Amino acid sequence: MSDNNKDLQKIVVDDTVYLTKLTPKFAVRKAFAPKDPKKICAVIPGVILDVTVNKGQHVKRDQSMLVLEAMKMRNSIKAPFDGIIKSIQISKGERVAKGELLIEFE
Repeated sequence: MSDNNKDLQKIVVDDTVYLTKLTPKFAVRKAFAPKDPKKICAVIPGVILDVTVNKGQHVKRDQSMLVLEAMKMRNSIKAPFDGIIKSIQISKGERVAKGELLIEFE
């Protein structure tokens, strides 16, 4: 690249190379990291109404593990797969923030 193009970055889309200038916000963005399927986190802030599983318990896929009330709606959080509960980070009546760890599988 020449000195005139030193701020430009190459991006390849469908085998076509494009030169573009990245915004400062893009340059400091948080890198994507896939979610750990063994960690169940709150997708919305709310209050835990009920916890129906215990540490060490075997659960089946789609079994209800807890009830989270958010925006006046009750959401049953179900097991995404068969497994064993490693830890429960919340308790009944507790307020949780978006992204907060609720339950972890072994």
